[in-house]
Amino acid sequence: MQVQPVQQVQTSYYRTAYGWTGLSLIEMGNNQVLRIITEKRQNEHGLASCATCHTRENGILAFRFGTRGNGDYSETLAVSQPPRITEARVNSQHGRVLENLQTILARVEQFYACQATQGA
Repeated sequence: MQVQPVQQVQTSYYRTAYGWTGLSLIEMGNNQVLRIITEKRQNEHGLASCATCHTRENGILAFRFGTRGNGDYSETLAVSQPPRITEARVNSQHGRVLENLQTILARVEQFYACQATQGA
């Protein structure tokens, strides 16, 4: 998959029943959307920032789970253990992750290029 230059990053911060969340959606072309989310880990303590690549199908974002490299891109980008997960901590960690967006996009492109060469 050839990643096109990022035109726009849509970022929002909001509160859920589990606490504060930072969410960024990046349109990558070819109906691909990179989703970067920073939120409290549900099964563990801490604050995690994760990236997943989805395909826009019929107005929804679809994610293919897979093993041995045949699913969609997914990566944990940052994990921290703040004493409290506040709005400011979520905003700060999410912002630091987004500072590395070009590196993340390069890893996404490399992931799908590797899949293509393996015939997945």
